[in-house]
Amino acid sequence: ALRQLDDEALTRLWIAHEAAVPAGYPTESDVQAAYDLLKQRAPYEYHLAQIFVAAPDGADSDKLDAALGKVARIRKDLASQDFGQVARQQSEEPASAAKGGDLGFLPAAQLLPAVLGAVQSLKPGESVGPIKTADGLHFLKLIERKQTTLPALPVVHDRIVAALRARKQAELEETYLRGLAAKLDITVDQIELAKLQQSLK
Repeated sequence: ALRQLDDEALTRLWIAHEAAVPAGYPTESDVQAAYDLLKQRAPYEYHLAQIFVAAPDGADSDKLDAALGKVARIRKDLASQDFGQVARQQSEEPASAAKGGDLGFLPAAQLLPAVLGAVQSLKPGESVGPIKTADGLHFLKLIERKQTTLPALPVVHDRIVAALRARKQAELEETYLRGLAAKLDITVDQIELAKLQQSLK
């Protein structure tokens, strides 16, 4: 067992040596390009307002019927009244109802899939609903959408460098092992290759 551990350690060291990331990688232009890409792909935050009607999964039919009746009234009211006014009068979530349904800015990662799917296509000022979740039914209004602001490049510079070097190391190791396998005419087990690459990190 000790001999096997020694062999594995030597193998890891050898591969790390043969597939070492060049000292000058990444260049500052590589870092800037990666930062610009992160800015483009930054997730959105959504400033939402809601009108909530409780209708939890598993509720009895009487409660569901009452909730659906209330939803129909809310729909009718929204056709002629301000969303915030209807939220204050009819939303069953007290904290947001007191603010006209305003939930503030919420990161996309905090939104339930059904909610995120519904608000992604909205333009500011538009509303949608009702949307069913495990807790109940939601009418939602998009007030504003903005991309998450990344910290300035100097703040995240070293983290970007580390991430780029780690990715380059994995690419070089895979290329080296594939080349070695081709020379030796052997088949690379993708699962074992992934395990080996993970152990080198």
